[in-house]
Amino acid sequence: MKRLIFTSLFALFASTTTRGEDAAPPASLVAKADSCGAKTGALQEKCKPGPLEAMLSLLITKEGAAWSSFADVPGVQWSDKAPVKSAEVRQMESFYHRRGKLLLAGFGVVDMPNGKVGIDFGLVKGNEGNVGVILSGDANQVHSISLVKFYPSENYQQIIRQQLLPEDTIKLIADHCMLDGYGTSENTGKNEFYEVGLAAGFVYVEASIDDEDVSTASASSLGSTTFDFYRSRPTQRLVAMRCREL
Repeated sequence: MKRLIFTSLFALFASTTTRGEDAAPPASLVAKADSCGAKTGALQEKCKPGPLEAMLSLLITKEGAAWSSFADVPGVQWSDKAPVKSAEVRQMESFYHRRGKLLLAGFGVVDMPNGKVGIDFGLVKGNEGNVGVILSGDANQVHSISLVKFYPSENYQQIIRQQLLPEDTIKLIADHCMLDGYGTSENTGKNEFYEVGLAAGFVYVEASIDDEDVSTASASSLGSTTFDFYRSRPTQRLVAMRCREL
């Protein structure tokens, strides 16, 4: 799944370069992403949910998160017109996916990939908050949301906090995982798990990093950070990864 969303993010920059557009995000996305994260004090009372908070609220609705409810989330641009059946995934709750992009608040301009590989790979200026997003679910509902951005960033809680409304809560529930997500190898992703409290209810987040791959002349040489959002506490995953639960 991580490879799928990383490919989606890389495709975002590939298409931008192909069209010859500036690497900076559209002004409308910047306004959305900065609507709450950059404000303090009394101004925060006027904040509106950003694209991530809006999607998370839809994810945890009691009626279930229908695919159609995510179609017009402000600030999200979908590259897939509709859910696509995932050829590589075997879990029923991830048979289908839909890919897109959004802009996270709290980031600035950095060197980003130009969307090419090999000898043509290079860097252009772009907002580090440009992330790939993928919805995963069965034929009827979305069960999880994943985000991936370029560059490894271990300040997981700060990044998530900047996407939320002032009244929302976030707390660490597990860290120091000994094994990877498959429960077979030593953990190198520095996975941490959080509980996020929204007006709509609780959502659970797994955050991890991939360090830079200096052996390749491609986007993977920059490393990445991934956030996976679940409808319920991922208890089995915590056990399989031998995480320290708090």
